[in-house]
Amino acid sequence: MSFYEISADERDFFYFNNVKKDTETPPHFHGGMEMIFCVDGEQTIIISGKKYILKSGNACFIDSYEAHSLKPSGAELFVILADAQYFRSFFIKCKNRIPPRIFNYYNYDFLNNLYSIYNLNRKNFISVSETNSAIIKLILSDMLEIIPFTERLENRQDELVAEILKYATENYSSDLSLTVISKIFGYSRDYLSRLLHRYLTVNWNTFIADLRVKEAHNLLSKKEKTVAEIAFKCGFESLSTFYRAYKRVYGNIQTYDNF
Repeated sequence: MSFYEISADERDFFYFNNVKKDTETPPHFHGGMEMIFCVDGEQTIIISGKKYILKSGNACFIDSYEAHSLKPSGAELFVILADAQYFRSFFIKCKNRIPPRIFNYYNYDFLNNLYSIYNLNRKNFISVSETNSAIIKLILSDMLEIIPFTERLENRQDELVAEILKYATENYSSDLSLTVISKIFGYSRDYLSRLLHRYLTVNWNTFIADLRVKEAHNLLSKKEKTVAEIAFKCGFESLSTFYRAYKRVYGNIQTYDNF
């Protein structure tokens, strides 16, 4: 199952980091665009169901809403994930051409310098948005000199799925049956069922149950309400349904003295 990382769809979202990949990143997708540069070691990454192995000098580009996951590897990576608008303004000037899925890139001194500027400006709150935009343009410009970009095909389905998932995330406690969703967005129930399953790799009801369980899990950790109160607040219609969903995601539920 792939999770929708909604935080990466916020306006001006920008993440730039130099990391040792010691933990697993589960399957997820977002509206932001992402670039991963392998500095040292080997990194296994799965994008849209296809496995790639990045070695030192390899990099990859992940377009909006492409499901992907990373395995723990110990590899040293530069990771850049940003609001798609930072990228699109550059791609428009390139006649809607984008980097290939996998490419070679060795200019780590350049990335290090940009990373230092990024952290310095963040620390001092200096024109953060303008700095972020400049970083993306500088990296893409450098890539364009050595890498042939390819044509990007726009996909209205991506936008529709994003709109539906954002609505579900913001209204997780409401009735989110496919019948209701189809009326809200103006598409047939069967069409949305097939479309969403292709992106999520599980059926819609399972996705919604997992979404609600994650919110319930967060509320349970605060120990402010009973299990029943939290289950119903998060949109579950019965405690038995909640317990089954919770066990599938997190295992047996912890019990607290005040529950």
